[in-house]
Amino acid sequence: MGVAKHISEFMSILYFAPSVIWITLIFIAISLPPDKVPTLGVLGLPFMDKVVHFAMFFVLAVLHCYGTYMQKLVRLSNRKIAWIIFAAGLFIGLSSEAIQHFFVLNRTADIFDMLFNIFGTIFGLFAWVLYLKIRRKNNFSQKYFSQQ
Repeated sequence: MGVAKHISEFMSILYFAPSVIWITLIFIAISLPPDKVPTLGVLGLPFMDKVVHFAMFFVLAVLHCYGTYMQKLVRLSNRKIAWIIFAAGLFIGLSSEAIQHFFVLNRTADIFDMLFNIFGTIFGLFAWVLYLKIRRKNNFSQKYFSQQ
């Protein structure tokens, strides 16, 4: 029985693999020299890079939420989990801007990029909460109203 428990714990950690892969992709993307970054003005939208920062951290927050939700080993309140995910997004966002500023040639940190990283994280958290509420409502409706 001890081996089964260890396998179960290992498998639950795998729910965070998408999040780890996404973080890796973020750091690869921010480490590219400016001339290697694809132009984002394809749609003709101003501030398209801010939309990209928002989207990257929105997805990151949702993946963190998914990993935590599926893991089921965490014995923390939802509020504490949300704060931890927010702090992780903040840390990763700050780290990515610091790496751009100090270690990538011809790239600098941008406070507005950081703000959109934070906004993406917050909206990702809200989207996950909304998803769970809709899912619970649908499960309740299917359970009690579909058998008429």
